[in-house]
Amino acid sequence: MSEREQISPCIELGCSACCQNISISLHPKEAEFLREAGTELVKEIGVPSGGWEPSSCRDTYHLKGHCGHLGDDGLCQVYNDPRRPSVCALLKPGPGFLGINGCNSIRIENGLRPLRKDGSLRE
Repeated sequence: MSEREQISPCIELGCSACCQNISISLHPKEAEFLREAGTELVKEIGVPSGGWEPSSCRDTYHLKGHCGHLGDDGLCQVYNDPRRPSVCALLKPGPGFLGINGCNSIRIENGLRPLRKDGSLRE
């Protein structure tokens, strides 16, 4: 089974809520990668950035609209690209560790039902 097939809840539900109108922490190279695809990013002022080394410095950006790497089918077109932002690679569908997860928070914020651990919709 490919890595992409393992995220079947996203594919089955056609969900790309985590790829639009969100605030994310990005390294400058990750921000550049998204901007090159036409993603509109606005740096959030006054939001703490992560990391203390220049090579690991991250800033918080608001992604206006949708990511430029989303295809017409609403799926990430660079899912297996090593340049994909780490925040994208780390976010998994459903409730995640100890029930805390950005996926479900983002889904709820967008008026979508949260997912169970098995990827099915909560009633």
